[in-house]
Amino acid sequence: MKQIAVLGDLELVLGMKLAGASKCLNYQTDKAAEQVNQIKEFPILITTETIAAELKEKKLFQELQGVVVQVPDKSGSRGLALKQVSKLFEDALGLKIENQ
Repeated sequence: MKQIAVLGDLELVLGMKLAGASKCLNYQTDKAAEQVNQIKEFPILITTETIAAELKEKKLFQELQGVVVQVPDKSGSRGLALKQVSKLFEDALGLKIENQ
């Protein structure tokens, strides 16, 4: 897990730190640009769907150079990860995945 960075809420950060992630940052809205700058070159970034959406709003998401893995936060899934996977399948294979 030397190549994994985590940007998330306290629960995600603590869990991933215990699992051995190399860089774990507790997300702070007012320091978002600074935090993205610290992790933008990691090949794998784990963040919550909520934080990813906020980074997209702030035009910071595109600065991330690696693979971004979005996980649900403690309030549950917003369905964003499923939408991304569905889009990838549709683009690559012409198959549409629908959530029921």
